Amino acid sequence: RVRQAVKYAIDYNAIIDKVMSGFAINNQQFLPVGYFGYVENNPYYQDIEKAKELMAEAGYADGFDVELVTNTTERRRTEAVVVQENLSKIGIRAEINIMQASQMYAKFREQGLQMIIAGWGVDYPDADALAHPFANHRVKQLAWRCAWYDDYAADLAEAAGKEINEDRRFQMYQDLTNYWHIYGPFAMMYQPIEKWGVRNEVKDYDIAAKGYSVHFDLTRVY
Repeated sequence: RVRQAVKYAIDYNAIIDKVMSGFAINNQQFLPVGYFGYVENNPYYQDIEKAKELMAEAGYADGFDVELVTNTTERRRTEAVVVQENLSKIGIRAEINIMQASQMYAKFREQGLQMIIAGWGVDYPDADALAHPFANHRVKQLAWRCAWYDDYAADLAEAAGKEINEDRRFQMYQDLTNYWHIYGPFAMMYQPIEKWGVRNEVKDYDIAAKGYSVHFDLTRVY
């Protein structure tokens, strides 16, 4: 319930509009727009009263103190201030701790952080590249670093990665996403939009499905 309360406390639109200046997509799942298994599904929005109810049900009506860690970049520092303000509305008193990225990730990899604001990229263009880090604690990546030991999520991520029937595999990622939304320890705030410049002299340039998105729109600007 506390995890869901946090997700209902965050003002996603404010972060996208003010922090990201509109250069982001409201995508609250671990699969980027354009990836196999993705279906638009953003169940969370800022609802302070609902978040307070969830906090009370969890036994934290008076809130609690927590350390919120992020790195030194201007964007992350600004996001941390916005999230801190959002959380204060439901009684969560977050103290921001700015760390160098190397120090922050070293502690994160040792399960040494209470709450972190950070990003994640994609190693290869398939849902499997994200389902395991975000849902399978056995690979000792993000889920493990957040101490989320959920065997159902881990089993589903593993099974989906091995499934060869596309329809069944697609549904498995939908099931995993829906479960992850409810029980996972992540509040996915946005998917950033990247801009690429390609000269007219460059022919047959094919952008690989990498980074944060495969949703490309090559627009002539001159």
